[in-house]
Order: sequence, then structure tokens, then C-alpha cells
Amino acid sequence: MICMALLCCAHPQWPEDARALAAWHSERVAGDALSAPREDDWRERLFVYQWAGAETEAWAAAAALAKLAPGDPDGERYQVQLATGNPARWEEGLGLADAWLARQVGQGSRPEAEVQGVRAARSWLAERVGERQNARRHQEARFWLPILILLLLGALATLAVRRAR
Repeated sequence: MICMALLCCAHPQWPEDARALAAWHSERVAGDALSAPREDDWRERLFVYQWAGAETEAWAAAAALAKLAPGDPDGERYQVQLATGNPARWEEGLGLADAWLARQVGQGSRPEAEVQGVRAARSWLAERVGERQNARRHQEARFWLPILILLLLGALATLAVRRAR
């Protein structure tokens, strides 16, 4: 009976979903140097968050991995893949992909599937960034159109008022 009462009291404090579990876990191990996440842990978390669709957590894991292991090829590769799903980070992802390819292709240390994956993501990002830049150029080129229409309407209104007299 006592166990049942303790279980009922502790139940509201248990994590309800994956995000709550991750927050609960990070609170418990934040100050513990022995159980603090290492590079492999952050790399694994980044992979899991990416494929689970938890983009915010994935970017946080990527930032933590970048602090622990700057220039980590897997972390940067995952960031390139993450950038394909976030239009606000397409330019950043394109830069990361270019940098990753420049470092890794010459070395030949990465599997060909990873290199092809980054190349595919880079071409996709380059296409999207190019389309966005074209759209901005078209938007800027047509900036004068509403002003011209207002001036034309003003001139027509002035002409109409003068003829009415």
C-alpha cells in the first residue's frame, strides 16, 4: 500500500514525452562531469533528433557537438541535412556543405555514400538559394510598379477633376 502511495505521488513528476525526458535527463546530468554527454553521445542524439523531426533539439545538439568537437565531420554533415528542412538556414547549410566537401573530399577518409549525400544536399540547397535570389531580384525589379500605378491613378484623378469643371 505504501508503494502504491509513493508511486501515485511520484507519477506527476515523471516525464510525459521525449522532450520532457530529454529535459529531465539534461537537468540530472548537467553538473555531473562523469555522466555529461561526450562527443559520441551528442552525435547520436543529433542523429536521433534529426530523424525524429525534433529540429530545435537537433540544432541544440549540433551546437553542443560543435563546442566539444569543432569541425566534426559527422556533426557538420548532419547540420547540412538539417539545413535542408529549414528555409531560414538554407544559405548557412550551403556554406557548411561547401566547407565539408572541401575538407573531406580531398582526404578520402569519408565513405562515398556520405560524400554523395552531402553533394545531393548541396545541390538541392544551391537550387533553392538560387530560386530565392531570383525571386528577390524579381521583387526588387517590380518595386517601382505600385508607385507608378499610384502616380498614374493620381494623374487620371487630376485629369478627371479638371474636366468636370
